[in-house]
Amino acid sequence: MIQSHLTAALLFSLVTSAVFAITGKETDRERLLNFVWLFSLFVIVTLAASWLMNFGHR
Repeated sequence: MIQSHLTAALLFSLVTSAVFAITGKETDRERLLNFVWLFSLFVIVTLAASWLMNFGHR
């Protein structure tokens, strides 16, 4: 079982990025680059949103 919200968000980011990369691009290189790009954006947005929510809570 997933212990934290961050772990769940990272797992969601990983799976979603993989599905989008596989279904959205033609070559393996494009898929890999798209996966890295999407995963990075998911993580950055998750951390930024978490920080903003924490800042707004105080």
